[in-house]
Amino acid sequence: MAAPSTANAQAFPTKPVRIVMPYSAGSGPDSLLRAMGQKMGQDLGQNVLIENKPGGNAWVAIADVKRSPADG
Repeated sequence: MAAPSTANAQAFPTKPVRIVMPYSAGSGPDSLLRAMGQKMGQDLGQNVLIENKPGGNAWVAIADVKRSPADG
């Protein structure tokens, strides 16, 4: 019989968290997300990067996220 063993998960996140925002810098949603990102960064112990990609009815931001590596 094999003895059961426990699996140790990696600490998440291991690198800065990137949030892509389809609104321009300084807008209402941007201000709110930056405040939330600051608190999230403190809780996670990682930097939270907010990237603004306005334009194209949010398709610019969607295309950027789609091209990103699936790492999380």
